[in-house]
Amino acid sequence: MIYRLDTFEQTSDLRRKNLARECNVLLVDDHYDTCEALQRMLEARGVSTQFVLDPDAAIDFLKGHTPEVIVLDDMMPGKTGVELLKELKEDPRLNQIKVIFYSAVFDFDRKRVAEQLGASDWMVKGTVRMSDIADRVVELCG
Repeated sequence: MIYRLDTFEQTSDLRRKNLARECNVLLVDDHYDTCEALQRMLEARGVSTQFVLDPDAAIDFLKGHTPEVIVLDDMMPGKTGVELLKELKEDPRLNQIKVIFYSAVFDFDRKRVAEQLGASDWMVKGTVRMSDIADRVVELCG
């Protein structure tokens, strides 16, 4: 299931004040509350945002959409974020998507693997504010 607080196309000029152009972002996290809060913060910055609650739903979503940035949790049931990133990098249509990891766990080895696969950043929940994540997304949308 893909979650959306309003329609993908309804981004007003006022809400887009932080971006010079339209930017689409996918959030992938198994915690609904985290996704909803981050989506609200990104939408306030003018970023069109959708979210899914597991990696398999992300794969289904990505069959029909190509967001510019994915904010990705690492520790999820079934498949990790790093495993999903590997799949993205193997797909020529998806391998240029910028990925920010936002995970409850800091594991240096996992972070290194994610960076080697092309992740743009690894941020640890509880050590950075959600507004910092949102600011980093806007920066990557540039």
